[in-house]
Amino acid sequence: MLLARRSPAERSGKLTLAQVCAYHVAPATINDGREREMTGRPTTCALTSRRRTLLGVALATAALAVVNAPSSEASSKSQPSPADTKVVAVMSAGVVEVSPGLCNPGNTPWCINALQDQVHIYSLACSGTGSFEGHKLAPGSPCRIDLTAFMDPSTGFATPNCVTTHTHTSDRATAFGKPVNAVTIGGVSRHLELSYPYAAASSRTATGWLAGPHGHHNHHHNHNGDHRLILSVQVRPRQSDPPPWCTTRPFTGGDVTGVMHITDY
Repeated sequence: MLLARRSPAERSGKLTLAQVCAYHVAPATINDGREREMTGRPTTCALTSRRRTLLGVALATAALAVVNAPSSEASSKSQPSPADTKVVAVMSAGVVEVSPGLCNPGNTPWCINALQDQVHIYSLACSGTGSFEGHKLAPGSPCRIDLTAFMDPSTGFATPNCVTTHTHTSDRATAFGKPVNAVTIGGVSRHLELSYPYAAASSRTATGWLAGPHGHHNHHHNHNGDHRLILSVQVRPRQSDPPPWCTTRPFTGGDVTGVMHITDY
């Protein structure tokens, strides 16, 4: 009868692989007094020295890979940021409409200023160049500018007039239908807001913002995903409207050209 030998470490329940191997590869004694090496036991102890070396290298490599593996947070931070936006949109033809109309600062019997006017500016021909949120625009890419706004009195004036107004976009300006207040660049339409704090009626530059990919803007907290907008326009009376404008009749609309710059903050 073959009696299984148990080492002190086995009896204590605390074993290491080295202890198990050192013990079990020792010769086993059979009842006839002869010693015979125990074989045919498919344990880790049966690995050759070369295989044990390769296994150790593999385990060490795997452990090193786990230690050095970047976390999801670190890998997300290493991702490249979106390409900068830099667009120049040229509005070569457009229309401006004003309701009820603007007069000179000094009212006349034939032209009386309203306390507030509404304005609609939209492009008839517009092309853009540059890059919009990582998408390069082909030269002459079509674009569209469409905005509605209020005209309020500038500082020092009682009413908006043909000389100066304080103009700002608003979804409540509905004299010309539902506001759009958007710029369409590269087939993508985004909401805009802008303001002319103090501007001559014929030539003015507004500053504002264009919504980012998520369609909203958090101007007071951050500019993430939003774009800076600068729009310069030149307004001219319609050629079909005889002068004098703003004196014998209100200025209710004309032709407009302009340039819009869209960049990241």
